[in-house]
Amino acid sequence: MRPTDHMRIASVSKAFSGAVTLSLVARGVLSLDDTVGALVPGFNPDWDDVTLR
Repeated sequence: MRPTDHMRIASVSKAFSGAVTLSLVARGVLSLDDTVGALVPGFNPDWDDVTLR
């Protein structure tokens, strides 16, 4: 493996992202009621009201 190599990880990243998010919620850094629009302004207006919950 080289740093420039790519590997398909499929849906494995979803579980990792969820675990990291819940860890940040437990630490009080994020809330499950935070919205995508508040966390990533200008990302996609259709997602502005979507919460982490």
